[in-house]
Amino acid sequence: MSRPALLLAILTVLVVVPALGHAFVDAVYWIKDSDGNLIYMRDDQGNIIYGNILVGQRVVFDASKSQSYYGKVDRYWWDFDSDGTYDAKKSLPVMYHTFDRAGTYTVKLLAVDSSGPPGSADTYVKEVRVVEKLENPVALFFCQVTSASPSAVNVTLNASASRDPDGYIKYYRWDLDDDGTYDQEMFRRPLLNHTFDRNGYHLLTLSVEDWDGLKDGMQRILKVDGIGGQSVEQKMVNVTVVNKREVPVNVTIVVNNWDTVTARVVNTTTVAVPLNPEGKNDFYLTTSDGGEGWFITGDHTPEFKLLPDKIELVKSGGLPGFGLAAAVTALLAAIALGARRTIKI
Repeated sequence: MSRPALLLAILTVLVVVPALGHAFVDAVYWIKDSDGNLIYMRDDQGNIIYGNILVGQRVVFDASKSQSYYGKVDRYWWDFDSDGTYDAKKSLPVMYHTFDRAGTYTVKLLAVDSSGPPGSADTYVKEVRVVEKLENPVALFFCQVTSASPSAVNVTLNASASRDPDGYIKYYRWDLDDDGTYDQEMFRRPLLNHTFDRNGYHLLTLSVEDWDGLKDGMQRILKVDGIGGQSVEQKMVNVTVVNKREVPVNVTIVVNNWDTVTARVVNTTTVAVPLNPEGKNDFYLTTSDGGEGWFITGDHTPEFKLLPDKIELVKSGGLPGFGLAAAVTALLAAIALGARRTIKI
């Protein structure tokens, strides 16, 4: 290449390419509350979503991290309603704004460096979620025994059915020994593998927290048996299942996430199950027509009713000092469960 041609190529890079913009101005903004906290969440794929912002909440759109190759960005134009018209034109990077209606807004920032050549600008566009009120997350998890030996029982705790109606779960915290202290904190990871090396009825606690800082909790009971060749104390009791649906139903009952009982219920059926004789027990019922229900109760002779739209624990009593402590959750999809022993009736 001749010297004049080389000089022309260099001049093109230094003058013409910068004039095209974008590569030399980088626009970006974050949203903060009045205390300076960032308002954002990550979806299940890790993508950043701006929200949740409450209707009427005064928030800060902060574009101070926008940069320019030529000097600095000195013009910030904002379009808050994606109508193609800039609602505000500022010389400073901070912009206060309040949304008066709930919805998903496409907010566009145009960052300009007026000291650069023509076209020294960049745009940054993000969706922003605005809600009337913040909704609490819902904690839900299942236990699956993956392997068992005389020395240890390996369990997968699956909290992927937990959900946040207006966003995503941020933290999954686990208390695995009922001491009131969380043993594991998982960031955006709903699965936890854990090994138990002690027989007993273990109370497991899950706490979930969403990106808005709201929390919910759930407890399950896990029976661990056979460690060291020893057996936990248990007693066989009768569980009654009453069918109020129009057709016979096959029912599966998982007791303390360990023993599984199956039965066909036409009208009323009584089945024998092994229970913890001195404490509460965990029951998870599924039906062949898609129904599900989860319960923890101190009643040692429980009765379950299969209603057309749900499963109910309708009888509570049993040992003194143990009242009903039940939560019922209807799920849309079946979740596979593991158990060491199956009893067919």
